[in-house]
Amino acid sequence: MGSTTTAGKEPRFGGQTVQSLERGLDALEMAFVDGVKPGAVAAAIGIDRSSAYRLLYTLSKKGYLYQDEQSHKFFPHPNKFLALANKLSNTSQWPEVGARRLKQLRDLTEETANLGVLDGQYISYVGQELAHDSVIIVNLAGRTRPANCSALGKAILAFLPSEQLDHWIKTFGLIRLTARSIVDTDSFMSHLVEVRRQGFAVDDEETIDGIRCLAAPVMDYLGYPVGAIGISGPISQFTFSRLPDLAQKVVAIAHDISTQQGYPEDNEHVGDASQESK
Repeated sequence: MGSTTTAGKEPRFGGQTVQSLERGLDALEMAFVDGVKPGAVAAAIGIDRSSAYRLLYTLSKKGYLYQDEQSHKFFPHPNKFLALANKLSNTSQWPEVGARRLKQLRDLTEETANLGVLDGQYISYVGQELAHDSVIIVNLAGRTRPANCSALGKAILAFLPSEQLDHWIKTFGLIRLTARSIVDTDSFMSHLVEVRRQGFAVDDEETIDGIRCLAAPVMDYLGYPVGAIGISGPISQFTFSRLPDLAQKVVAIAHDISTQQGYPEDNEHVGDASQESK
């Protein structure tokens, strides 16, 4: 019978490590702090500057890093890590956990409950539970919407590391779907600051006229937003007077899902959900 390796245990192979790979991973981790230059890598891991540059250049050629033209620092490349995060989400338990909580969220709020992940420029709906009296005709599961318009997308974008968010904005830009879609970059960035402060995002008819949505991020054990869960409904019943109560329920379930993925239970990634957002 062949041997197996379980999570958390070291494989029973030889004890030798690949030094160049270790150094490359060290350099990659340094880039996550606030970008890194070859000189800093050289000093930290005890190699010459030219070798450090080759490590960073190799990582950039493989898509893990990019070099900022002004600062000359190497930063993690958002596209690479977003793609890896999406692949990981397909094999992790959180979408399954989130899907189980959709019915609970629907029943608590009496609104349609949605679950989504960031997929490049778009939010990809990986689950939906329609409200019992839903006016939404098309089930969005398996469909996409521009991330900058949707509450799910904004909830994820607001909690991305600043460098990744900046790169996302520069790469994809902002799409207008309705007259209320936010397409001015400065206004959108200010909007995301408020989303991060309060811990949830609102789509106020920015995707579909007459439909309002609210969502909160789902975090992994590192505090990275791997997805978002939220609700949507017609503005006639999803009024701003209901928003504080609905926000607390959405945020609570999002936080529960996050803690099941190892996110610290006492590390509130949300702000004051009791405040009304307009």
